[in-house]
Amino acid sequence: MTSNQITIALTKGRIEKDTVKLLEKAGFDMSFMADKGRNLIFESPDKRFRFLLVKAPDVTTYVRHGVADIGIVGKDVLVEHPTGYLEMLDLNFGLCKFSVASTEDYNPDDHKRKRIATKYPT
Repeated sequence: MTSNQITIALTKGRIEKDTVKLLEKAGFDMSFMADKGRNLIFESPDKRFRFLLVKAPDVTTYVRHGVADIGIVGKDVLVEHPTGYLEMLDLNFGLCKFSVASTEDYNPDDHKRKRIATKYPT
């Protein structure tokens, strides 16, 4: 790693492909990601950028501790772990559905108060 190199933490998993496509569209040569194997650290061919492929909650940790200069992560991580990060841009991908399930005999007209447990902020 050189002192002029910018380190970008990327979320591995569900939004990884969309992130790589976005970076390619922005002009980054991301060809090294096509055959990444089990590697989690990559350098751009011109050595100007280093990419870290990490779990979503770790992106903010890497940025907070200076391991990465910038990170691309889902908004859910920023909401669940409010630590003063700036959302620079909504990339408009990685959208999800939120579903509620019940038993077959559940009657929605039953007005008894229901309690729903969730990790999401209310």
